[in-house]
Amino acid sequence: WPEEYNKGYDIRDFVKDFVILPKDLDGGKAKLFSLFREFKSDGMGDIQSKNVPICSYEQVLEEFSKTVKLSPNFINAFKLSLATLVSMQIPSKRPVWLFLVGPPGCGKSTICNAFRLASHACIFQSSIHAKSLVSGWSGRTGFDPSLIPRLNKKTLVLQDFTEVLAKSQQEKAEIFSILRGVYDGHLQRAFGQGTSREYNSSFAIVSGVTRAIYAENTAGLGERFIRYNMFSNNGEAEEQQKIALDQDLEPEECDLNVQKKIIGFLENKYDTSISNLKSLIPEWFKIKLRALTTLVAMLRTPVERHLFGRFQHEVIYKPVVETGNRLGIQFQRLAISLALIEQKEKIDKEIYSLLLQVGRDSIGDFVRMIIDQLYEQTQPILLNTFNFGPILNNRVCAKILADLEIIDIVKAITIQTQQTAQIAYKLSDNTYNLIKDSEFYG
Repeated sequence: WPEEYNKGYDIRDFVKDFVILPKDLDGGKAKLFSLFREFKSDGMGDIQSKNVPICSYEQVLEEFSKTVKLSPNFINAFKLSLATLVSMQIPSKRPVWLFLVGPPGCGKSTICNAFRLASHACIFQSSIHAKSLVSGWSGRTGFDPSLIPRLNKKTLVLQDFTEVLAKSQQEKAEIFSILRGVYDGHLQRAFGQGTSREYNSSFAIVSGVTRAIYAENTAGLGERFIRYNMFSNNGEAEEQQKIALDQDLEPEECDLNVQKKIIGFLENKYDTSISNLKSLIPEWFKIKLRALTTLVAMLRTPVERHLFGRFQHEVIYKPVVETGNRLGIQFQRLAISLALIEQKEKIDKEIYSLLLQVGRDSIGDFVRMIIDQLYEQTQPILLNTFNFGPILNNRVCAKILADLEIIDIVKAITIQTQQTAQIAYKLSDNTYNLIKDSEFYG
């Protein structure tokens, strides 16, 4: 029981105080389960992490290699996740929110579960609900079971955001609204019974999600998440399956050893003085980062269209391209954290290459496929000559190109032949220059 409860307090006292006297069975349940969550997140980790020595990033990888095939893709995903947690040591109002995107079995849950016991740096959840993020219930004691205030200066590690995508539109919209509101560090909510909540809470997020996220209109989140795609070739997938079958017969101590190493790693403290952080950022990186984040912000700008009615498929409002400020801050925090983790004197080309991959993955698949092909060609491309196979037919391609033209990413050119006039497409000069300046294709 919490320390403020009287000595000898037991479940009978709890039922009397929170169920019988207030005649509130549901409230009593909520209160009891909130105490379970507090114990699990704030107590269990401490029990498991006693006397865990501080360790290096290389030692964490060495322990991980005993249970997982450490492919370059897996290492990068894990490194980005660690960097997201470490980024909370860097003073800033804009946290990093990272999706690890991939099919079931690619390793994203393995990475998320590795942080389960690191309660001093993160809070692990298998899923989230609007009422668990911000609760209007307080009961007789005024206790607030909300998750948002407990996340301050920590990282929310969410095992599977796909469960959120599968919720009802109302519940999903409420979750998106809460996350969108709290991103800048402040949230205020009022409830019908007169209860109001106001929090100053800034936290990072690492979450696994399947590729269903690309079917979701994430404009409701204001594009606050960046993404890293976890993919596996056939040979790597087979190797991972063999390891998984062997690991199933191993004692749970193997997973616990990885979790303890991560606890030890997260005990490292870094020099986050402004002078040291600035010394990590070379001038070339600033130039390329501005070009990269401006480009990615452009390419993921949504064009909202009417879904029904007599204006179906027409543009609802003139889209305004997102500035690269938010992305720039997230990418810079990630780059600095990666340099700190690997003990590098400055952000280097290897770190920037990883940010390039995050930038590419943060764009919709079809948009990226079209941009790839337009960049490869020196001449404008006719609609019927785009070559994407059955995955992207001409009708869908035409709709995407129309959206990209509205945002001034591509230009439509009329090519006159002897018999007819045809529309061809090319990259706008601005888009082409940003691709070159950012070295988007390496």
